[in-house]
Amino acid sequence: MGGRVYDDNGSVNDNNVIIKDGATVTSLVLGGYATSGEASRNTVIVDSAAVNSSILGGQSGAAAKVNENTVIIRGDSKVEGNITGGGHADHFSKEAHNNKVSIEDNATIIGVIKGDESKAGG
Repeated sequence: MGGRVYDDNGSVNDNNVIIKDGATVTSLVLGGYATSGEASRNTVIVDSAAVNSSILGGQSGAAAKVNENTVIIRGDSKVEGNITGGGHADHFSKEAHNNKVSIEDNATIIGVIKGDESKAGG
């Protein structure tokens, strides 16, 4: 996890997670997670590594902005899980805009890929 905030109104912005060079990760990867506040401009990069779980660029547990988060999978990476650029964990979503997932080079994905996910509205 690049950044995490537990405060109901706190924001988690501009964090980075970089996994590379043959590393193997077996748990959820999050660029940024806010319990209720904004989670924007967080980045996850997987470069020639293996991830055996899901990846989220940015996520908010409730009604807040989740914008401009990015997940990049490149090199000879293999991801066995779902990938979401940015979204919300529940149905009180406010907005999820301009989140991106980029798959490059020889990367292999076994899962669902979503740029944005908002359970309601936005």
